[in-house]
Order: sequence, then structure tokens, then C-alpha cells
Amino acid sequence: MAENPYDLWITLFFMFKSSIVNEDYNEALRVSEYANWCISKTSSSDISGPHQATLMGFYESIAYEKSIWPKLGKALPERQFLENIGTFRYCLNESEIELMNQGFTLSKK
Repeated sequence: MAENPYDLWITLFFMFKSSIVNEDYNEALRVSEYANWCISKTSSSDISGPHQATLMGFYESIAYEKSIWPKLGKALPERQFLENIGTFRYCLNESEIELMNQGFTLSKK
């Protein structure tokens, strides 16, 4: 059990990454859906709480981990990918966003 937002986001991210590395895409989808569920159970007007920090850290970690981009389409629902493109843009330049998008799109097939 995570004791603070940082521990939770790191735990979620490493579970997500490990699932991708092991090609257990069902587990990766469960982790990403759990991350989204956590934020959906909070007030939409509270965007500065620990839940938000956890979720943003999770998605920023995905952006920075280029090794998983080629398999991202199998591990992250398209809705989540598109909803978080702004977070990815915060972390990456436009050419990196394009590469991430290509990896996502190609791996969905």
C-alpha cells in the first residue's frame, strides 16, 4: 500500500511498465484504468490534490519512458491517450509527441 502520492504514482508506473515489458497488456490496461478510476472518484473542481499529483506523475512517467512507446497502443486505452496528450506535450517536444503518437497508433493494430 502506498503511503503518499509519490509512492502511488511510482508503484502504478512500475506496474504498468513491467506489464508492457512482459507483454501482459491486460494487466497494463487494468493499471491504467485504475489510475483513471482513482481520479474519477474525486471532485472535478479539486485539481490540486494528492490524487491529481499521482495521476499527473503517472502520465508524465509514461511520456518520459520512450522504451514503451512502441507498445503503448496495446497498453493504454485510446481515450486515455487522447485525454492526456496535453500532459505528454508538457513533457515532450513536438517531434517526440509525433514519435509517441506513431508508436501508439502502430501498436494498436
